[in-house]
Amino acid sequence: MDWSARVELAIDPGYAGAYAVLALQWEPGLVRVVDELYVTQQVAATVIRECRSRKWWDRVTGGVIDIAGRQHHAMPSQVEIWQAEAGIHLKFNRGGAAGRHCTAANLPGGSGDRRAPDYFRPEMHNDHPRVRQIPVSGGTGRPTHP
Repeated sequence: MDWSARVELAIDPGYAGAYAVLALQWEPGLVRVVDELYVTQQVAATVIRECRSRKWWDRVTGGVIDIAGRQHHAMPSQVEIWQAEAGIHLKFNRGGAAGRHCTAANLPGGSGDRRAPDYFRPEMHNDHPRVRQIPVSGGTGRPTHP
């Protein structure tokens, strides 16, 4: 993780299915997954509390959320909860994908969903995918291996 760079969150809220949060850093041509949180049967307040305990939290500048994060089920939406409890502004895309960075059509060189899988394939010249995950241990923000 680059401790001088900002962190953005990608959130897919849920309860029984799962509530997933990725902590991401952007580099030219690369998305780095620096941490992940994947829990079931937890509400937003609990997920926010866990995210706030992570070492990278003070680098968070915003994020994206699934369009369902705008729904109100006799309570504030997930977008409103993250804003109120975490002070994080979350973007979303009315087209169904979370935020402008996460829509397949907006990937660099994008041509819709046909382009998205290319980000997970190794590049021919260096054998590295453009989306990389760094395994971390216990929310410390430190890689489990070099």
